[in-house]
Amino acid sequence: MRERFLSNLGLARRAGNVAFGFDACARAVQAGEASCVFCSADAAENTRKRMERICAGQGAEMLYIPFSLQEIGRATGRKDTALFVVTDQGLMELLKRSLEDRNGGNAE
Repeated sequence: MRERFLSNLGLARRAGNVAFGFDACARAVQAGEASCVFCSADAAENTRKRMERICAGQGAEMLYIPFSLQEIGRATGRKDTALFVVTDQGLMELLKRSLEDRNGGNAE
């Protein structure tokens, strides 16, 4: 299932429906363009806490995914990335289902 998630993330990136990095994710959540933030397993604690506060304030979900900064970067053709959002609801649900498959039904 690991490859499925990373492949689906690459698909969302190619479709232009992914925003990367703290500032872009915060803007998307605050504008209501994203309802879920994906956070890498090795994101800095300060980054996680700051984004958790933004998500809580906006009623958005934050999912901690079992992929490193480097794995996310490789899957999307970008530098190391700790946070990303998918602005298309269907693609976001596809990614969440990929995680559930990998974790036996638990996305977190």
